[in-house]
Amino acid sequence: MRLAEKIVWHASDALAIPEEALENVDIFIGDGSSLKKGVDPEHASMEEQIKWAQEADIPKIFFTQIGAGNHDDLNEELQGMAPNTQALFDGAEVSLGGGNPFAALSESLVEGLLADEVKVLIRAKPYSEYAKQAILMGSEDKAYALYVEGFPEKMTVKDAQKLEHGLSDDEWKALAGDQENVWVYHPRILKRFEPAREIRARDSVGPYIHDAELIEG
Repeated sequence: MRLAEKIVWHASDALAIPEEALENVDIFIGDGSSLKKGVDPEHASMEEQIKWAQEADIPKIFFTQIGAGNHDDLNEELQGMAPNTQALFDGAEVSLGGGNPFAALSESLVEGLLADEVKVLIRAKPYSEYAKQAILMGSEDKAYALYVEGFPEKMTVKDAQKLEHGLSDDEWKALAGDQENVWVYHPRILKRFEPAREIRARDSVGPYIHDAELIEG
């Protein structure tokens, strides 16, 4: 089904889904009866459905009709399989995203990305809502470029610190604390704004402002 500008696939009680049915899907809502293959012979497992969604490059994966267990524990397992996956509670609402999503970064990271000196973004948590979408990037009230972040990759802090991340020791400490793992993104700049564009935005949620308005100069 199409909602606003998004294509949503919802499959309850599914055992198999034709590959072509998932083409150009933005949001996959699947059957949460079982986590692993073989537990329920009449329903595809969440593990199988995640594989189908990944093969179709679907950026958001959700599960409803959860069979059993604690949602927090289940989500930890699901995000170990794919960080863009979540088990939903009854009554949960799924955001379709704002008109102009904006990634809010520090000035030093923005400068490093624009100069091609910073190759990766490091975050303490996985965010994949805009993994495949071109979004605005900048700091404070200015957008400097349009870019794609890509899907987050789980990595140990030790390995991530070897990458061209542009973070100081203090920034690393504030970001990761005592965590053993972080999430690495490989952003790609599509278009630069020269000069930078002013934006009007609401409060940020995590590293993003979900609906930023470009102010015409």
